[in-house]
Amino acid sequence: MAEQKRTKPADCSRTYTCFVYSTPIGQVTIESDGTAITAVRFGNSAHTTLCRTELTDRAASQISEYLCGIRTCFNLPLRAEGTAFQKRVWNALLTIAYGETRSYRQIAEQIGNPNAVRAVGMANNRNPLPLLIPCHRVIGADGSLVGYTAGLEIKKQLLKLEQAGAKPEFHPEPGIRPIDQIIPYRRRAHYYETDQMGIVHHSNYIRWMEEARLDFLEQLGWGYRQLEQSGLLIPVTGVSCTYRSPVRFGDSVVIDVRIADYRGARLALDYRITDPDTGKQKAAGKSEHCFCNTQGRPIRLKKFSEALDHLFSALSSSEKLP
Repeated sequence: MAEQKRTKPADCSRTYTCFVYSTPIGQVTIESDGTAITAVRFGNSAHTTLCRTELTDRAASQISEYLCGIRTCFNLPLRAEGTAFQKRVWNALLTIAYGETRSYRQIAEQIGNPNAVRAVGMANNRNPLPLLIPCHRVIGADGSLVGYTAGLEIKKQLLKLEQAGAKPEFHPEPGIRPIDQIIPYRRRAHYYETDQMGIVHHSNYIRWMEEARLDFLEQLGWGYRQLEQSGLLIPVTGVSCTYRSPVRFGDSVVIDVRIADYRGARLALDYRITDPDTGKQKAAGKSEHCFCNTQGRPIRLKKFSEALDHLFSALSSSEKLP
């Protein structure tokens, strides 16, 4: 996500755009033409206009849910550009069920061309939508993993993930700093949030911080819903807010979120609420959290996910809010 502008979700219909998201296996570039997902590339590979849309957000969310082991199929409009032969191969890949594998020869036979084993391998390698079109489920006739665009270790972990009861063990590339791509949460003050003088009531700033926190985790690829479905709870143990200047009905604010401190079992987040036009600070806040399992017992995050532990550790050493 180098040289990446901070941009808000927008209507970029009928134009090719992409955005780079952080997932449990590192950065993933998702491209769309406005009506369908057209490409998924591992790493920061933004070759067109950088624009985060509802469709790319939905794709990133479903990919993260899959990588967390809580989704077994995707519900997204896809458009894969290629030759007629390549499209036949990719359509055949879509018939491989979650947890199953096929050999290149079996795919060649399925499309009615049993002598095209090598050509099937080449089409598999040129799949523009890995994960969504499951080319990782194609293996050698002898059971070998052969190649994969994200590396054989990722392919091995994807297949392991799809085995019944297997736990994901993804290890994102060290040094990734997803904070560089996070878009500040934007909020407009509603009438019901104000007092008789038209000033936003102080209690609403705490709610805005909560909304920004949920958006922050979603952008990192670890949304609250998938975390809770996976068995992790992140309750609030403390929250505070310092008010600098009033926000009035109709005003807009942006809320930057940063990890202030992370110690394995505890997490602290900082919030900076500013006017998007003037940059004037309106408020600053902080929330503190612990990690619990579904029975409410405190746990160390590393026991739940080494990938998320690594991510929070890296972000806690990133630039803090002024």
